[in-house]
Amino acid sequence: MKTLYTSKLVSGRCPVFVLRSGKLPSRHPLFRSVGARDQQYLRVVEKAAKSADGVRVLVLSSGGRAIAIDAGERPTFTHRRAILTMRKVIAVARKERIQKLLVSFDDFRADGRLDPETLAEVLATQFEIANFEFVAYKEPPKEGWCFVDAVAVFSRRDLGAALARGKVIGEEINAARILSNTPGGDMTPRKLAEAAVRVGRRAGFRVKVLDERGIAKLKMGGILGVARGSSEKPRFMVMEYFKGKKSEKPVVLVGKGVTFDTGGLNLKPTEGIYEMHMDMSGGAAVIHTL
Repeated sequence: MKTLYTSKLVSGRCPVFVLRSGKLPSRHPLFRSVGARDQQYLRVVEKAAKSADGVRVLVLSSGGRAIAIDAGERPTFTHRRAILTMRKVIAVARKERIQKLLVSFDDFRADGRLDPETLAEVLATQFEIANFEFVAYKEPPKEGWCFVDAVAVFSRRDLGAALARGKVIGEEINAARILSNTPGGDMTPRKLAEAAVRVGRRAGFRVKVLDERGIAKLKMGGILGVARGSSEKPRFMVMEYFKGKKSEKPVVLVGKGVTFDTGGLNLKPTEGIYEMHMDMSGGAAVIHTL
């Protein structure tokens, strides 16, 4: 998904009106992004009864659509609520199969805890992760999967660099989610190690993979003990990034990478075992953090 900064009210995209304190679409900055006929129509329907979930998808005179989201009164619009609203924008668009959006950056400013650049980074990250769905093992619907293709973020402040950083963070989070969601039968220790090596080559950090002999040499008995419950041989990954400043203190991240935790002698009930392939999520997060 493309998340782009714009200082102009571009047309041809579905405008999203995030409304607070009882404001109406006609008072929203994005109102001028639609044509005169659509503006006239919006003035007619904007005072109609709100939906139960606070979301209205309006079909405009031109055939285009607009999304109106009631975000509540200003004092209750916390940072957490702003994040949920960011995700709702993408969720509604996907449900309605809308692929190109126009949003106003100021709609997501909450209690002022974050400076504009940091908030823009968060905005792009939340858009990216809300646009994710793990579909590798699903049969596509007849109409195909619907993901948002592009979001234009309107602001008078140049937020392009911050949005780009947030997009990268969101993409790496989604990549870790793909590793975590892959069933244990397909995401074995060897394949997880191969994923780390691929990311290391792409991102420019060193990856060392220890096999069973290397793990035994370091006397990592816990890992060897867990591995005895599987026909798959264990791997232990060490990822190192040395491109920081020499004056900076090292940062060490440790992520659990057990690709399927059976619990040793499995005492878990059925409902407690089916998601044990997620036990390597810590390792997946570390791989896509560096």
